[in-house]
Amino acid sequence: MNTLYPELQAAFDKLILSASGWRKVFAPSGIESDADPQITAADRDIVFFAAQVFAEFLHEEFPAITTIVVARDSRPTGAVLLEEAVLALTAAPSQPDVQSTGITAAPEIMAYARSAGAAFMYISASHNPIGHNGFKFGLANGGVLDGEQSARLIARFTQKCAAAHRETAAGLRTSVDAARCRTILEAEAAHKQAALAAYQSFLQTVIADSTDVKEQEAFFSGIKAQCTALANAGKPFTLVADFNGSARAASVDRRFFEQQGMQLIGIAEKAGEIVHGIIPEGDNLKTCAEALERLHHTDPARAENTLFGYMPDCDGDRGNIIYWDEAQQKALILDAQEVFALSVLAELSYMHYCGKDKIPLAVTVNGPTSLRINEIAAALDAEVFYAEVGEANVVNRAEDARRYGYTVRILGEGSNGGNITYPAAVRDPLNTLFAISKLFLIRDVSGAPCPFHIWCERSGQTAKYRDNFTFADIIATLPHYRTTPTQEARALMHIGTTDHAALKSAYQKIFMQEWAEKKQLLKERFEIESCKVFSYNRTVCTENLADFGLSGKGGLKVQFYTADHIPVAFIWMRGSGTEPVFRIMADIKGDNQDAEVYLVQWQGEMVRRADAALTK
Repeated sequence: MNTLYPELQAAFDKLILSASGWRKVFAPSGIESDADPQITAADRDIVFFAAQVFAEFLHEEFPAITTIVVARDSRPTGAVLLEEAVLALTAAPSQPDVQSTGITAAPEIMAYARSAGAAFMYISASHNPIGHNGFKFGLANGGVLDGEQSARLIARFTQKCAAAHRETAAGLRTSVDAARCRTILEAEAAHKQAALAAYQSFLQTVIADSTDVKEQEAFFSGIKAQCTALANAGKPFTLVADFNGSARAASVDRRFFEQQGMQLIGIAEKAGEIVHGIIPEGDNLKTCAEALERLHHTDPARAENTLFGYMPDCDGDRGNIIYWDEAQQKALILDAQEVFALSVLAELSYMHYCGKDKIPLAVTVNGPTSLRINEIAAALDAEVFYAEVGEANVVNRAEDARRYGYTVRILGEGSNGGNITYPAAVRDPLNTLFAISKLFLIRDVSGAPCPFHIWCERSGQTAKYRDNFTFADIIATLPHYRTTPTQEARALMHIGTTDHAALKSAYQKIFMQEWAEKKQLLKERFEIESCKVFSYNRTVCTENLADFGLSGKGGLKVQFYTADHIPVAFIWMRGSGTEPVFRIMADIKGDNQDAEVYLVQWQGEMVRRADAALTK
């Protein structure tokens, strides 16, 4: 007789399920900072069911995909979750070919899946604290499931967990072929090497913007010649990387940079040895910044071309940049929006440099991306298209734009930092670093302006260009905006309302009243004369939204304009799909931090009032 399984339901209830990933705290204590590598019996069954429903989903909807690759990031519970996933997949009735690549960076597993024509199950909680873990699922195109595919998979998983009894998982495990599982895990090292080779090949295609091997060789030869000349002068082009024990420590980073004649100074370069917080923001970047400063103070000659460092998150698809500022003689941290802006500036100006600007250019971004992207795109003749938060949404929006005849070389989520460079379908810090490196290393030749020179001319900043420009000179040309960082406490709210459509409808009444009362103040302080409301649901952007509630769980943005109808600021909101928080933020042109603080506090107050009206 089947018996109830309340432990499984309790474990399921703690999962956050979204197109961006499935996540929960897997550490048995329930403490998100716990580094315990073990998991509970109920959580083992959660993993088992997740892997099995993915195999079922593929068999029914994508029968041509017969290989599933399983990989993980470097967090403690990853090993047991990966082994459990392999067990489940070998027991799947469809009998897929199962491979494991062990600790693997997210962009690496996606490049390998693309090259092998395989689906993938990636075990990771991205930037969440060390006790968390979870899953991302993807297809042979190298990208994660889109919103509709993810919703169908979640529905299958939810139904399976709801119907499970204690005997269910035990019965499924009787079909596990232990010998086959051992063979899969023993072949892990060979498949890891194949993944590294596929990733390096794909990086070369993406960075050089060409599938032609000769064109790739010509591009990288040019980069290597520049770096070799600097090294011969005793001033090698050097990067500092704080791997923090992430999956990138087991990836191609060191080898790839050194092949281009660059030098890499690595910190915590052993996968799994996570020595500080995972998310590449705030205090977690201090280790890299301090190493950069030490180098400049102890080895000035070498430090001359040690311009920046980076720190990836645990799965290695995101990284933030620290750069050396000559004027202040210290290492400074670029915020996430600046990293994305710099990447967009670099790739769009490089498109002009290469003469690849004949087809209309476009950039796709998420709703909370700073308006500085619009300024950069306008100067470089590119359109900006919007989507809801979530990598899959931005990637699919880019595909929509390509179908309409646009070249979308670069896309991404400014609010999360980093960029997605086509044909990649995921963020990758190496693509970010090489975009920035191209901008710095390529110089004017025989009167032909380099990418940075092109940017300065097109943005009306020709006076800021000089032949011996520095990285700080590049930073100084970025449009000036103040934007709320996504991980600051003032950007994260905990609300009682679970119906976000109702919340936004209540917010609409409060905003309209506040707008009428504050319109003169906003005009005097910020030159704001009018506003327009946008919603972002998956790949659909709705302009002039009359009913705020129609945005549902998607993003909602109120954008503000000057008398000349130039956008200068916005306030934004959306419930997180991967964390139990409601996010808000503000963005405003200029260097006035008080203006951003005022707008985000105003936004927070209106959201709190709307929530209170529904939960009192």
